[in-house]
Amino acid sequence: LVAPSDPRPVTVIAAAHDQFNAPGQLRPKMESWTNATLHVVESADHFFAGAHRQVSDFAAAALES
Repeated sequence: LVAPSDPRPVTVIAAAHDQFNAPGQLRPKMESWTNATLHVVESADHFFAGAHRQVSDFAAAALES
């Protein structure tokens, strides 16, 4: 993985109810990443069904910063 040592901002958007990579599993992996932000979509599962607006808002904010 390049992300842990990459100085550029990294945005990770996770689903609170992800069946494969829950935010609780991602947080420990991301602790050593130098410039990462984790955003959690509370109402979503792995496929972000019905939560695409929240995902696009997080992505847009990341691109604007």
